[in-house]
Amino acid sequence: MARAYVSLIQSDYGHSRHGDFEAVIEHGSELWHWFRDNSLNDFGPWARGPRITGDHDSVAGPGCLIQSDYGTGPHKNFEVIVPLQLNDGAIELRHFFHGNRDVRLPWAKAQFVTQSCAGPGAIIQSSFDSPGHGNFEVLVEERRGAMVHYWHPNLHVEESWIRTDCFDTLEPHPRLADRAQKSVQLTGEFDREGWNGTVTPELAAMYWPYQIPQYAGATDHGVQIYFTMSTWNPYQVMLMTLGIPTPLQ
Repeated sequence: MARAYVSLIQSDYGHSRHGDFEAVIEHGSELWHWFRDNSLNDFGPWARGPRITGDHDSVAGPGCLIQSDYGTGPHKNFEVIVPLQLNDGAIELRHFFHGNRDVRLPWAKAQFVTQSCAGPGAIIQSSFDSPGHGNFEVLVEERRGAMVHYWHPNLHVEESWIRTDCFDTLEPHPRLADRAQKSVQLTGEFDREGWNGTVTPELAAMYWPYQIPQYAGATDHGVQIYFTMSTWNPYQVMLMTLGIPTPLQ
């Protein structure tokens, strides 16, 4: 017997005091939206809505559905996260949304939450907010065997998801896992590590060309390290070298 995993909510759609039921259900490698009109209180029927995932998406697990406070019409948007199989065998957790100002609109694919997904995720919209909208909060199992908390600062919808705490569910009392420390950031102008979503994050790059002074006491013995550093203005990438001598024998 095949198993079906469902996420179910009650929405603000409907013509009575009972809002409609909304569900997201796997159909093979696709994720679909189903709904039931509760205005007649007659327990049916269910109707299939539009497909959530795209033609080239392959669903790798159940989706999770909420109705957020986004939206310009009388009905607020639907938000879904769902694991997708990538071509290289990895699994990402992807965010989709539906603009409910028009039920005929297709679902839109937004940013990925993580590309180290090992299971389904759960999403809520919290009371932590940027001006106007509460932030999205996600818990998802990652491949290293821990549950990880991601959040999305909803001040700007184009912002990336931010990874914060992780904890091991196999422990009798879940404990915070030791976090890796970032040594270098290869992309982006801003350092979002530990950013709380307010004001402007600190810059990850320099405003001026960064120079390393030559090592005055270098010998023929030592280690030479090469690395690159980009600058903000003017936009350029520089090749740098740092000599670390070893003690003389």
